[in-house]
Amino acid sequence: MNSNVLVSVIIPHYNVGAYVLEAIASALAQTWENIEIVIVDDGSDEEHRRVLESLKDERIRVVFNDHQGVSAARNTAVGHAAGKYILSLDADDKLGPSFAEKAVKLLEEDGNLGMVMSRRRYFGARNDEPRHRDMTPENVLLGRAHAGGFGMFRKSDWALAGGYDPMLPVHQDWGFCLQLMELGSKIQRIEEVLYNYREHPASLMSEFNRSGGAAVH
Repeated sequence: MNSNVLVSVIIPHYNVGAYVLEAIASALAQTWENIEIVIVDDGSDEEHRRVLESLKDERIRVVFNDHQGVSAARNTAVGHAAGKYILSLDADDKLGPSFAEKAVKLLEEDGNLGMVMSRRRYFGARNDEPRHRDMTPENVLLGRAHAGGFGMFRKSDWALAGGYDPMLPVHQDWGFCLQLMELGSKIQRIEEVLYNYREHPASLMSEFNRSGGAAVH
């Protein structure tokens, strides 16, 4: 496996300055060392923007946009990313330290693999795991298995799929996974908890949007 492959962690940010530094720290703590972070602020209030303006790490790039929604923010982040692989992370969540390394290995070994996810665990307002259904094409298509919201994919596949659809009001991540599947790509889950999903009042209100599909449990 080529250790020189660059992974771009993309973080859309909107008014979660209280949590985003933890998300960034989890990205910088990856066992895969060749990491950059691209944060797109989607029109946050000034107090939240100041948190991002204080960042002084050459591995981190911050783009400030007007408010356009999470799909547009993710597309902007991918557009600015230099990596072969894109790892999507929400600004109030945290990655397990080996997520990038294990996902790169799978993608390098299988050219037909379109996205690599992992098991996830809730933290914050709750502390448990949701039900993880088998990642069969049928389960993904029908929303029975969680698909999207976080995961690693090739930047080239994002371009072929047309990126995240900003016209979808909800389930944009699930829609992106379906676009990858239409290209003939597979979706695979690492059967290990490598993603930590924070639950707090704001995340509870946008659960469907963040989950990328109706089947959250």
